[in-house]
Amino acid sequence: MTDCASGDEATQLLKQGRFDLVVADLWMQGGDGLQFIRQARASGNAVPIIAITGGDPRSPIANSAKAAGEAGADRVLMKPFAKTTLTSLVGELLEGQNRMEGHGIGL
Repeated sequence: MTDCASGDEATQLLKQGRFDLVVADLWMQGGDGLQFIRQARASGNAVPIIAITGGDPRSPIANSAKAAGEAGADRVLMKPFAKTTLTSLVGELLEGQNRMEGHGIGL
């Protein structure tokens, strides 16, 4: 697992390496999560992305979730969420990724 201090750092790391999955908060320092997701998709990176959001202070939480999906997030979790919900989504997306790559690994 790799932690990033900013959206800019995450964008650079994604360009340099291969990741199985990304969990990105929509509100982060150094570039927002929507910008990060758009850049990842524009570069052709198909890594599964889970966006998490507590909403935008200027608009309802549903707007943030919709924007994340439109930007290219595979799933969106709205805060607060249960740890088990995140764990299930991670398993689901990784399992789907493994099937696409021909790896029959169960999680």
